Amino acid sequence: MHSGMVIGHMNELGFNRSLLDFDLDVSVTLGSLHLILHATAIAAIVLSVLALYLKVTIGLCIVLSLVLSLYRYVLLRHPRSVLAIRYREPSWSLRLRSGEEVSVRISGQVLVTSFLLVVNFVDDKGRRFAVPMFRDSISAEQHRRDRVFFNMQGGIE
Repeated sequence: MHSGMVIGHMNELGFNRSLLDFDLDVSVTLGSLHLILHATAIAAIVLSVLALYLKVTIGLCIVLSLVLSLYRYVLLRHPRSVLAIRYREPSWSLRLRSGEEVSVRISGQVLVTSFLLVVNFVDDKGRRFAVPMFRDSISAEQHRRDRVFFNMQGGIE
């Protein structure tokens, strides 16, 4: 299908490539992935030939990493957790848990698959915001629209 026909069809469906709005929700898939990866790391440490005090120390660091990543990226409770993404051509903004609205730009590549979108943003202060979006963290319709949006525009300004 010719790209002009695709854009025409998208416009007929009410799809607007110059704006994008969505709110993020807790992702059970992302939480499960974090739990599996951290449990695997702990199992590897337990089965290693390291001294017991090293196993305990590294194990506690892994548990702390799990708690912090669940707090920020899964439960979205950290003040810098991203709760919403807004695009108004030509600018992006994020709404954080702290209530702050941050003007950002896309940094690096955007990963677009049928079940996952990952967008990395950076603000003017150099703060980085990684936003993984599994299908269960946004509505199915929004996930489809986001995939189309990022595939059509490449996500890069």
